[in-house]
Amino acid sequence: MESVLEAFRVQQDPQARPEHIRDANLWLERFQSTTEAWTVADGLLSLPAEQVGNGSAHVFAAQTLRAKIQYDWAELPPQSHAALRDSLLAHAVRYSAGPQVVLTQLCLAVATLALHMEAWGQAVPELIGRFTSPPAEALANPPFGSLPLLALAKLPCLLELLTVMPEEAENFKVAVMPRRRDEFRGLLRGAGPQVVALLGQVQEQCRGSSPLVQACLRCTASWLKAKSVPADCLMASPLVGLAFAALDDQTLFDEGIMPPVLALGRRYDAAVQAGDEEAGDEEVARALVRLFTETGEQCLHLLLTQQPEWLVSLAACLLRGAAHPDADVAEITFNFWYMLAEELNGGGRSLNDAQRVDARGLFADCFRQLLQALRSLVEFPSESDSWPADQADDFRRFRYAVGDVLTDACKVLSSTACIEEVYGALQQRLPAFGADPAGQWRSIEACVFCARQMITSNEPAFFTAPVVHQLLQLLPTLPAAGDLPNTAIRTVGTYANWLSRHAEMLPQMLTYVTSGLQQQRNAAAASQATSAMKHLCDACAEHLAEEATMAQLIQISRASPLAGTLSFSLEPADRVDLVAALSFVVSQLPLPQVLPAMEAIARPLLQRLQAALEGGGGPGEVSVLLEQLCALLGKVSPGARPTADEVTGWFERQPHSCFLYVANVCLRGYHDAPELLPTFRETFARMSAVVFRLLSAAPTAIPDNPDVVDDFFELCSTVLRLHPALLAESELLLSSFQCGCAALRIQHREANRAVVGFFEMLLAGARGNLSPAAFNGITTLLVANGAQLAQELLLAIAGLVPPARVRFLSPVLKGLVLVDYAASRSWLEAAVQALPPGGHMDGATLLQAIYSAEALARDDRGAGDRVFGQAAEAPRAGGARGSASERGP
Repeated sequence: MESVLEAFRVQQDPQARPEHIRDANLWLERFQSTTEAWTVADGLLSLPAEQVGNGSAHVFAAQTLRAKIQYDWAELPPQSHAALRDSLLAHAVRYSAGPQVVLTQLCLAVATLALHMEAWGQAVPELIGRFTSPPAEALANPPFGSLPLLALAKLPCLLELLTVMPEEAENFKVAVMPRRRDEFRGLLRGAGPQVVALLGQVQEQCRGSSPLVQACLRCTASWLKAKSVPADCLMASPLVGLAFAALDDQTLFDEGIMPPVLALGRRYDAAVQAGDEEAGDEEVARALVRLFTETGEQCLHLLLTQQPEWLVSLAACLLRGAAHPDADVAEITFNFWYMLAEELNGGGRSLNDAQRVDARGLFADCFRQLLQALRSLVEFPSESDSWPADQADDFRRFRYAVGDVLTDACKVLSSTACIEEVYGALQQRLPAFGADPAGQWRSIEACVFCARQMITSNEPAFFTAPVVHQLLQLLPTLPAAGDLPNTAIRTVGTYANWLSRHAEMLPQMLTYVTSGLQQQRNAAAASQATSAMKHLCDACAEHLAEEATMAQLIQISRASPLAGTLSFSLEPADRVDLVAALSFVVSQLPLPQVLPAMEAIARPLLQRLQAALEGGGGPGEVSVLLEQLCALLGKVSPGARPTADEVTGWFERQPHSCFLYVANVCLRGYHDAPELLPTFRETFARMSAVVFRLLSAAPTAIPDNPDVVDDFFELCSTVLRLHPALLAESELLLSSFQCGCAALRIQHREANRAVVGFFEMLLAGARGNLSPAAFNGITTLLVANGAQLAQELLLAIAGLVPPARVRFLSPVLKGLVLVDYAASRSWLEAAVQALPPGGHMDGATLLQAIYSAEALARDDRGAGDRVFGQAAEAPRAGGARGSASERGP
């Protein structure tokens, strides 16, 4: 203990040198990992404040105990658990009056202990009994000012403990089995009525103390968020009315729960009207919208089934929020509209079919008013032309969120009815727009944007609605102003499924979309047009393959004698999408016409590719051209063999990852063609040989070539999935395995994921339905080399890969165990013993968790992976101990 205090004295000494302070900090961090930290931290908390300087040692001790319980629980023998609990509770009472950070950390420690300690099956009732027995010590009937001193000490501590209990139940940094976490949640639900009764009593008797009322409301919110309180119990409690009354106190406004919403509607209106003059009123409006929304979301089921008229009034309050000019305020309401639409549309379980029909009629007018509010929200402000890029991106993101709410409205009103509403508003604004396109385009664009979000595939009336025909006919006639052409062209693409049933409109729409591709000075417009073209070609390929429209599409690819699609002002990804769209239509042609059409699209690309390879073109240019060829080959089958041969030769001359990608595309597209199997076998073997030479050429070859690692192991996974014999029955298997083991350490995220995916596929093959030769090849490999894979996995978990990626290794770890239980245990035990000192790995805890009965009994992939993921991640957590930042006061 004296060493810890000395380290804090160094930290607090204004004359101490920086290197001495740094050494003290490092020593304290290392000390937290020792077993002595349990008793020293407990002893520090018993010392009076004057003996520990400014109290930082108390904070350190409380954080240490919480971290030890969270990460190093296995160090404690079971017989010491109860003593630790009692000591923590005694400390919590002592620090009930502050500092708050110490109290909070101690309460978190108790809650984490309760989650771990299965023997403490009645944690919440016992805490309530301990802190309220005898009742006069914790809650007294006289007014708050005359409460005994002991009550003042115990009550804040009890409220803080009850607040953090449900929060820690969802703290997945605590490495407990899912069974125990579910059991703990059940214990909390069982104690819910007792907690509600206690909180109601506290609020009634402590109204004179704002801090205690705030703590009580925070505690109530914590249990409500955890869904640990039965609705009938809450509604019968005086807690609800007391929470309403708290709104009269400005200091308690933000803590109010389920306010008298209807009475606050007028207050909201006054706050919005005064918002320009007083900033405080703007914050009041925001808080009221949040309260409206929380009330609606939490009480939706109850109000729909028992008080639907009251819910209509509440929805009217939420409409005011949705119409707020501040996008951040309006967006608060969006989730409520989604929840309500789901219930009215049949996605929820609150209403039967008859009730749902009545409710849709009851809320129809509310959703019509919502459409008007949303249309105003998505309209670009007049100053939008001068926005910086980040502000423009934020507004576009907000518009997408509005689009989701528009879709929700269509579920209630029908898409046709919503389009009619928007089309009517558009018609009203057309005269002003015709007189001043540059000044009035924003309102028209907002209407078109809304219409774009209102498509459906589940509503027969939509495909025969005259209003849709009128809307699409109108779009090409609108004057080009602002962002209107971009939105209109994209809307045409969005309505591609409707156009597939009205093919007579396709030539006109195709011409309109093509005009967007030709916007040389407007890359954004060309990108929108590419997206629209892709949708049209996907949905209407059969009609576009007819002679007249096919000629239009071929003309697009011949826009330049040399460049083809490269003549357009497009980003590389858009060029790929455009070629993919054209190739999909080509695939619908009669076979004699396929090759000429392919040649027309591919010839400019091949000419440019040949020129780039001969002239030393950069990898970026070559990659873009190859991706476009892949897009063409991915839809149309002729020509796979010569393409694979050429790509293999190019890769041998210039080992760029894009050639591996092309080979992968060819294999995925034509794996079911048996005549191509010899070509794929040769291609894979030659490319693998190049990769092995490249990645073994130098110690840093793997991290220096992450793209090659990524695309090669993606190709290996495709081979194992589609033609496992190409790898599992060949001499390439061992080299691929060893290369993969070395590449598990790579820091590049996508490359690491590709390697992990390869091992997942390989281990699944050892348990899958393969040919006898392929199965024997994989199992023989794993028996001989499984120890190498186990060691690399443990090194990765222990610190060679970032902590966020450890969870992706858990399926591989699980697959290795399922291949051979006994052998894998010996491999992993040897790997744990071989770990370097100082690695953040608790090997015993890891092995115990992996080979527990619960982990191995999980048949479902998701649950099993969670068990293994928690087992793998928990030891890593020891490298970063808890600190005050984990939970503030």
